[in-house]
This record gives sequence, structure tokens and C-alpha cells, in this order.
Amino acid sequence: MKQGRPIGQRIRQCCEIVEKIGPCSYREVLAHMVGVQLENSHKYCSRALSHGLLTSNREKFPAQYSIVDGWRDLIDANGRTKKPKPRAVSRSEFKPRQNALDAVWFPTGA
Repeated sequence: MKQGRPIGQRIRQCCEIVEKIGPCSYREVLAHMVGVQLENSHKYCSRALSHGLLTSNREKFPAQYSIVDGWRDLIDANGRTKKPKPRAVSRSEFKPRQNALDAVWFPTGA
């Protein structure tokens, strides 16, 4: 499974719906999601697919999504850890940006 951002509630909801109704298209998932537009339903299915929670059969149109066995374990294994806070940079470590025009106006070789 792809590491990175934690799995959101809508992606979980999408997976639960596909698990409940079986292989289905994103339009069928939309019918079970409250307050979601068609484009967002497709987005949630494709994101779940990229996380490895769903598989798709693209021989049919629209694509039919199926749930992966053990998808809940995959979500738990993702490690919902927060990103570490960025380290503060002291003034001694800070290097000012070099402006591209500085080389033209203030040449160091002359």
C-alpha cells in the first residue's frame, strides 16, 4: 500500500459501500453516498484504487470496482502518523536567496 497521507473518511466510506454491494461502478457508489457529487464519487474510488484498497475491471464501461480482501488491515497498516513538525532554522543556518539579477549588477569577478 502506498504510504503518505492518511486514508480519509470518504475513501473508507467508498470501500465500505463496495464491500456491501459487491463489484460496482462509481455511479452505483454515488447512490449510497450522501452529499457527494458525481465527480467526487469517481475521485474517491480512484484514490482507493491507488491506495490498493480496490481493484478495477476496465474491460467494462464504466469501470467496475471490487474490494480487496483485508482492506481494513491495509488501512490500519498505513500508520496514521502525523507529519513531524518542521525544525526551526536559526539565523546562522539561514542563507539568503541569490537573486538572478545580482550576478548581472554586482559581478564578483570584476
